[in-house]
Amino acid sequence: MKNLILFVGLSISLNSFSQNTDTKKNTPVLYTVSPNSDEKIKLVNQEIEKLNFQLISEKNNAELFNQRGMFYFALNDYNNAIIDFDKAIELIPEQSKSYFYRGLAKNMTKKTFKISGCQDIKKSKQLGFSECDWNSLSIMCHDL
Repeated sequence: MKNLILFVGLSISLNSFSQNTDTKKNTPVLYTVSPNSDEKIKLVNQEIEKLNFQLISEKNNAELFNQRGMFYFALNDYNNAIIDFDKAIELIPEQSKSYFYRGLAKNMTKKTFKISGCQDIKKSKQLGFSECDWNSLSIMCHDL
């Protein structure tokens, strides 16, 4: 089950990035290297550092928190991803993407987040999130 969640989460996380990095446009990168490679980790950490710098002056930019959260998610750093998605939701409560990825991150932790993770995923669906295969996710969260 955890392998299915990891596969679904990682493929959604990486596939939601665009092809090029342009920090002025706040667009993350799609990395085509293998998920556990040192090169991928280095590149993703570089993107996180760029976003850290941007967030110094744009601390109320929900999209920057979403992007950094997605990079943390791609690194399997689910606790930091949750923190960033929490902040994005605080700034824009109706943003479906934030709920979706926070729900996935909660379900990936070893903490007892499964119920609230599934609630976040369900809320994202109610808000119109459509960048996933809901049938696959129903294995993890039965009431979708």
